[in-house]
This record gives sequence, C-alpha cells and structure tokens, in this order.
Amino acid sequence: MNADTCDRAALAALEAALTDARRAGDERQPFVLLADALAGLGGARSPGRPGAEAMLVRGREDWLRRLRSAGRSESSLRAYRNAVDDLLAWGRSAGRVGSLFEERTVVEYLDGYRRALRAGARDLSPPVPAAAALHALGGAA
Repeated sequence: MNADTCDRAALAALEAALTDARRAGDERQPFVLLADALAGLGGARSPGRPGAEAMLVRGREDWLRRLRSAGRSESSLRAYRNAVDDLLAWGRSAGRVGSLFEERTVVEYLDGYRRALRAGARDLSPPVPAAAALHALGGAA
C-alpha cells in the first residue's frame, strides 16, 4: 500500500470512529474521541506525554505544595490528598484512569461515592469531594 492509500484509510477509520461515537450518544470533543480511538489501537504513547494517572499524581503534589505554602492545616492537606488518592484508586479499580479528567467520569465517581456514604461503606468526616480537588488540579469537574 502506498502512503496516499494508507492516509485515506486512516482518515476513513477516524471518520468511522467519530460517527460511531456520535451514534452512541458520545458528545465529547472530537479530538478527545479521536485520541481514545487511537489509544484503543494499542500503540505506544508518545514520549514525554504523561498519562492521566501521572498527571493526577504530579498535579496533586503541586497543589498540596501550594496549599502548604498558603498555610493550610495538616488535616486539610491530608483530606485533599485522601480525596485525590481515593479518586485515583477508584479510577484504577473501575478501569477509568484514562478518563479521570472527563466530567462524566468524575460524576460517575461522585455518584458511587454518595451511594457508598449513604450505605455506610466509608467513614470519612468530612468528605472532601474529589471533583473539587480535580478542578483545582485543572481537570474538567
């Protein structure tokens, strides 16, 4: 196959991915959909571009440093760290680490969090919503 034929095939595959996503009701931005479609091919991540998990961990540490320099209490720092860590643990167990910066993923996490609190499965007082933590880290929530 020559390059021109390969290019046309690649564009057709990307168009099909967008079309399928829209038919399924996925309203995310087009490049987010395409990135997910490309990631699904199992290709190697481009060097120097961290995944969502690495970005979240690095962002958490940066954010905690800012909070510490602003004179926040250790209990506040611990609460925010726990909130971000809980979100990350949920993302790992739910297989959603790659979409932690998407609003619908955070909403799904918070819905599960609320259900667990109502059921008494967690003993956190007071809970710090991970959506607020994610927002402070620059995420979508």
